[in-house]
Amino acid sequence: MNDTVRDEKRAIRRRMRESLQFLTRAECEAAGQSIAARLVAAGAFAPGVGPDPTIACFASLWDEPDTSRIIDAACRTHTRVALPAMVPGDELPQLRLVTQADVEAGMGRWHRDAMGVPVPGGEVVANREVTLVLIPGRAFDSRGTRVGRGGGHFDRFLAELAPGCRRLGIAFDLQVVATLPREVHDLPVSAVVTPTRWITATALG
Repeated sequence: MNDTVRDEKRAIRRRMRESLQFLTRAECEAAGQSIAARLVAAGAFAPGVGPDPTIACFASLWDEPDTSRIIDAACRTHTRVALPAMVPGDELPQLRLVTQADVEAGMGRWHRDAMGVPVPGGEVVANREVTLVLIPGRAFDSRGTRVGRGGGHFDRFLAELAPGCRRLGIAFDLQVVATLPREVHDLPVSAVVTPTRWITATALG
């Protein structure tokens, strides 16, 4: 990564962090519910993408749309849902399936991984089994470009998914901007889903 792009991404993360700092829990929950409804209406969780479709989601942080609503909606369609969990000593997370017991208990009562992120209690599944991945980010643009939090964990995870896996960004409306810097190794999403919009990426090259 060259210094100019690094500085641009750092500035974008700072601006987004400042913009999101006053979000309330109610706003995050409402955003998650709206995004879940939009995904269901679009048939994102419908079977048919493979003999055993698996959706990879993520446990939302305080400044992200509440993904517990999205996970519940996906599980109600009887689709397998898995979340990444960091394992001490490993750079790549492992995927664990969400069980019915996890859904009933609620994410707040799940075990937490090495980074303090809630982890479901189901079996481990291979990254290559994922047919749809829902991706967090600090910012997205209309080309599908994504800027993450800067740790690189999710980028390494995405690189391990099967080539045909569909990638959807999950974000608040304010996180979608006109344009973002992109490097060769940056993997774009095919669309960004917000509480009010489904934004199909216009240029993935």
